[in-house]
Amino acid sequence: MQKKILLGAAMIVLMPAFYVSAQTKSGGYQADNRTQDAINAYSEHNNYYTFDNRYKGLKGSPFILPKWSKGDIEMSDSKIIKSIPVRIDAYNKAVLVKKGNGDSIALDDRRIKSVTLYDEQLKNGDYVVVNRVFKQIPAASELEMGSVYFEELFNSNGIALLKNNKKVLKKASGGSAYNSGNLYDEIIDKEEYFIYRNNKIMPVKLSEKSFEKAMPNLMEKIKHYSLQRDLRSEKDFIAMLTSISMNAN
Repeated sequence: MQKKILLGAAMIVLMPAFYVSAQTKSGGYQADNRTQDAINAYSEHNNYYTFDNRYKGLKGSPFILPKWSKGDIEMSDSKIIKSIPVRIDAYNKAVLVKKGNGDSIALDDRRIKSVTLYDEQLKNGDYVVVNRVFKQIPAASELEMGSVYFEELFNSNGIALLKNNKKVLKKASGGSAYNSGNLYDEIIDKEEYFIYRNNKIMPVKLSEKSFEKAMPNLMEKIKHYSLQRDLRSEKDFIAMLTSISMNAN
């Protein structure tokens, strides 16, 4: 199988900064000394990460991706820790990196600007590396959601479509001889979408009316597009915004 690199619209732009590499000759994930120093500088002071799995058989995962992947982390001071093993814990709202000794540690979310995950996806028999960008949006503070890493699905002409890959814990409910109930705690996905423009963020649903309400100046263009194509899935709305952006002039 071949491996390709897909550079989407959400790809992070690397500005001149201090770059740190975690790549090894063997292609492994062990951090070199400079990477380790950067991790220590931005960590939460020896706050090693543990996921409190108190219930045997906990279903689901708190992480956005099922396993560790390489990625870049842009800090608030514009420095970048580049190509290191990273995971985003959407349930605990934490960014984890792997230290040289194999331990996981949470970085200080107050100092993180964005995270780019190199997500390997199998498409048409080939592995494609998709750069998925997750950003903290200062304007989202008004929503009182805490430290959320919004996935940037689309960004052009001053309009961004963001996704909160939210994780919710569904508690075990017990059961009886006639009703098994939920025997174990389970982490379930609850995705949320937002339009971000003019430094304001607005929740939206994947529906034509919701997008028209969020962007009334584009109402006619959205209506026109919906007459030609279905608007149901996340991909449909990304395609719609892409089409509108390409025909903006």
